[in-house]
Amino acid sequence: QSGQEGGGEGAPPAFLTRRKKSFKDTLIYQVVDHVSQAAKVGVAVIGADCLALIGKLMGNDHDLMDNFSRIFSKVAYTGWITHRLQAFKRYL
Repeated sequence: QSGQEGGGEGAPPAFLTRRKKSFKDTLIYQVVDHVSQAAKVGVAVIGADCLALIGKLMGNDHDLMDNFSRIFSKVAYTGWITHRLQAFKRYL
């Protein structure tokens, strides 16, 4: 009987012998990673807004300064979304 699968007194339970996924392979890690990266991009956008405001306060009132925050945020978020879609495609 010791050669039978799942039988015998010394065999560990099935839930202990299953191979576990690493945490990076789980869906919760992917969700947390997406939120974390979105927050980092958001902080960079806020930093760009602050730089544009400082530039305006110093007297650099050009059309570029008016649109700098909007342009930077669009480029940053579009780049991030593209990168995350590529990573998500690899995950599937």
